[in-house]
Formats: sequence, structure tokens, C-alpha cells
Amino acid sequence: VASGEQLVAAAAGDPPPLRVALSHRIPVGSTARLNGEWRRAAEATAQLLASLGHEVVERDPPIGPVGLNVLARYLDGVAGEAGCVAYPERLERRTRALARLGRTMRRPAAQARHHEARDAARVNAIFDDVDVVLGPTLAKAPLAIGRYEGRGAQYTLNGVLRWIPFNGV
Repeated sequence: VASGEQLVAAAAGDPPPLRVALSHRIPVGSTARLNGEWRRAAEATAQLLASLGHEVVERDPPIGPVGLNVLARYLDGVAGEAGCVAYPERLERRTRALARLGRTMRRPAAQARHHEARDAARVNAIFDDVDVVLGPTLAKAPLAIGRYEGRGAQYTLNGVLRWIPFNGV
């Protein structure tokens, strides 16, 4: 643990250059397609970092099936939380449908939790060679408010996942 004096001394000096990995990899199982504007924004950020003296390389973390595991755990979590509310019938129709879908994910979610340490070690191995991974957050421009109003749970989930494929990894 650094002392206050060490932190002040570190802040007074120039930071060392970072090793940055630029990645555009979309996780396994996603139907998302990265919009060119969002790709160019990540690349422009990488170029700016390089111009500031940081080392930038194109490299994808070894994600594997982590995105699918996160989805199973997410849906299982919705089911778990829906089961804890006092009046589950008052939940939005779409939330109740996600909870029903989540109840079918108990076994895949348990398997994902069982493999969590292995998956984390695999994905985090990239940090043996780089300090930070840079990539887009969204695949496309943000959704309009109400875009999925009145739509079912699976339609909404499939649609939203095309915009945010990177966030669960």
C-alpha cells in the first residue's frame, strides 16, 4: 500500500507510457455489427494515445464464450430478483417474461459461475502484455427512448444486445 507521500511524488512526475490494446472483437454469440463511425472513434482515440507516447497495438482479448455466460447469469439474476419482490405480479410484463426465461437459465448460470475463475484468468491474461484494452462501448448509436416500448422480452433482449455486445465482457 502506497503512503500519502508516495502518491504525491507519483502524481508530481510524468506517468510512464501505457501499453494499450485496441480491440473491436464482438463476443461469441452476438449478432451485433460494429458501426463504422464507432470503429473510427475507437481508432481515433488509439491514434491520440499513440501521439501522446503510449504504445498501441491491435489485439483482442481471448474472450471465448464469456458473453454467453454473462447472458445466462444476467437472466438468472432477473429471475432471482423477481422472486424476491413482494408483489411480482406488479412487475412490468416484459420483466416477468425475462424472469420466466431466467428460470430456464439456472443450470447454464451455475455452470458459468463454476467456470468463472477459469474464464477470468483466460480473459485477464491479456494484461500480462498490456495495461489497458481500448474498444467501443456501443456497436451503434444509442437507442431512442421508447424504441422497444410494447415489445416482448425476447424481442427487446435480442435488439438491445445488438447495441451493447461489449458491455458484458
